[in-house]
Order: sequence, then C-alpha cells, then structure tokens
Amino acid sequence: MYCFGDGNLPPSTPNIDGPLKGLPFIPYTFKFTSIDPAIENVSYYIEWGDGETTDWTAYRPSGSPGYSESHTWYGIGKYTIKAKAKDSNGLESPWTEYSFSTPRSRIYDNPIIRFFENHPLLYKMLQLLFRQLQI
Repeated sequence: MYCFGDGNLPPSTPNIDGPLKGLPFIPYTFKFTSIDPAIENVSYYIEWGDGETTDWTAYRPSGSPGYSESHTWYGIGKYTIKAKAKDSNGLESPWTEYSFSTPRSRIYDNPIIRFFENHPLLYKMLQLLFRQLQI
C-alpha cells in the first residue's frame, strides 16, 4: 500500500464478482467492490477486455454494496476484465483482473450468429431500434 504525506491511503484493489462464462449477445452483470481505509467515497474504472471501457463512475460509498454494471460481449473468446478504484482525493488502487469467457458451442455454429459476430455494430443498432420500438 502507498502512504502519502497526509496519511491518506488509496482504496483497496477492487473485488470483481460475476459469472465466469456466458453466451455472446447476452448482458451479464458484475459487481465491483473496493474499501477505502479512510471510508471515503470511491469511483471505478473498468476495462471489459473487448476494447470497451467504463470511464470513472460516479462516486459511491466505500465497501458494500459496491457498484454493479452489465456488459455484453459480441464474440466468442476469453476476456480479461480489469478494474481499479479511486477515492475522492484522487488516490488510485492497483488494477485487478477477472476472467470471463464466451466459449464456442454447437448451438452457436449458426450463420445468423456468425453474421452478428462479424458485424457487432449492426447488432447494437438493431438493439437500439428494438428498444425504441419496445419490441
């Protein structure tokens, strides 16, 4: 741990809780929890392992219940989720990593799914359209 001149310490490395594997095109929720020694509010920065990130979140209380966010992967593979926490004084924790995978399955050897795997932006556009139409 780092100790700074004013005695302030950074928050703990975040704990990531969520599923270890799932299916592409389905959102999965993960919970991020970090404890700040001075009980200051914390913010989280998340890299999802697929090129997408969640920029620093709004500050929330240290510890439980933490911060929950859902993410959707659009391909088959192994992903490393990385997260770090920052307290309200700007002190950052080290990174933590969590592995998530969308393994290949026979049910996904389907031309429609392969099409959307190769065109993830089209899939996102269709999702937005369906939400607007509330289908």
